[in-house]
Amino acid sequence: QIGAIIRYTIDGSVPTVSSSLFSGPITIDTTLVVRARVFLTGSLPSTTVTNTYFINENIHLPVFSISTHPYNLFDTDSGIYVFGPNADSLHFPYFGSNFWQDWKKPSALEFYDKAKNRVLRFDADLSIYGNYSRGNPQKGLEISLSGKYSTKSFNYPFYDDKPYISTGLNDIVLRAAGTDNCQLHYRDHLMEREL
Repeated sequence: QIGAIIRYTIDGSVPTVSSSLFSGPITIDTTLVVRARVFLTGSLPSTTVTNTYFINENIHLPVFSISTHPYNLFDTDSGIYVFGPNADSLHFPYFGSNFWQDWKKPSALEFYDKAKNRVLRFDADLSIYGNYSRGNPQKGLEISLSGKYSTKSFNYPFYDDKPYISTGLNDIVLRAAGTDNCQLHYRDHLMEREL
């Protein structure tokens, strides 16, 4: 449309009217997430389009790419991945930390299969997942779809041997080895049972 402009970000945040103006090709020489949105005076901005570009990555496993404003993760007052101002930072599992709060942050998710094909892309809420494992440096994440996003559920066969777990999915947990965090990083996953 005449007068429409595209603005983009490379820090994971949703583009705003003050974000970088797209005026030509963007040179990408390292793995990067680009988020873009169309703006037109007198109209609401378009939905945000998110694309992850993997450059010189040796990837052999499926990949989740999660994009969100850095403040949602690392801001002292509101970041879900940091201690924050009320943490008991001397005693594990650091109760009072931001990662113990029941906070959900907006994010964009892309899922790439083993063949490096993007098979899913949607917006969702992102939150910290787990109990005492929240105190570990690497934390589990929960991705939740809801009515406030355009995608309320999706269909994808994550488990080849369990095809009945493939339809109407609206929640994904990315585990971080939990109680096996300091050992093999595998036993926690092995002992979990999927219905």
